Amino acid sequence: MELNLEGVHIQTDGMDEFREISNSHDELVEEDIPGVDETDAARLLQEYRSLDAVATSSVEELARVDGISEDQAKAVHKHFRN
Repeated sequence: MELNLEGVHIQTDGMDEFREISNSHDELVEEDIPGVDETDAARLLQEYRSLDAVATSSVEELARVDGISEDQAKAVHKHFRN
C-alpha cells in the first residue's frame, strides 16, 4: 500500500501501517514545531515510521533525513525533550 503525504511517497506493508503513519503524520503536524511543515513531517515519518521513533531520535539522526536541516532537527529534538 502506498501513502502520499504532502508529495512524499511512503510504501507501506498493509492497512495497519498505513493508518499508523497517517495518524502519526497528523499528530506530528499538530505538534506545531517551528520550522517543520507538513512536508517535513512526511519526510520524517518516511524514515522513522512512527511519532515515537521521531521523538526518540537524536539531532544527528534527524538531520540525516533528506530535506531536514540541522536547525529543523534541533527544533524537533528540543520539542520532544521539553
